[in-house]
Amino acid sequence: MPRGRGFKVERLQKDILRNISSLIQRDVRDRRIERACPVINRVHVSPDGGFARLYVSFMNSGMSNNDREIAMGILQGMSGYFRSCLARNLAVKNVPLLDFFYDDWEEQLQAMDQAVKEEQAELESIKQKTQDSQDDPVGNPNE
Repeated sequence: MPRGRGFKVERLQKDILRNISSLIQRDVRDRRIERACPVINRVHVSPDGGFARLYVSFMNSGMSNNDREIAMGILQGMSGYFRSCLARNLAVKNVPLLDFFYDDWEEQLQAMDQAVKEEQAELESIKQKTQDSQDDPVGNPNE
């Protein structure tokens, strides 16, 4: 069964993810990046292979928004260096332009988890009130 264009893009995404993650750990010597501990979560390459979006989150959960913006700026500023390294390591004719984006999936997941917990607590409260009203009917002759 022949492999289509999607296979090439998928392979390119995996290669970019692996190579950029390695470059960040090995070659970036900026203390702000080392403290932030960036992690490339996923890579999306355009169908023509000209552009790549790299979605980054940070292992350091105590970062302020300003620190996060600085770290993202440093990574974006190094995109030319990363691209030149990819040109040496990947067997592709044209290396895509790299664009870094902050991936806030962890924050979204925590917000959804909190919302679910609040809904569960509210449902339990309603359930308890309903059960209490059924256990103690109005006009009980024994009182």
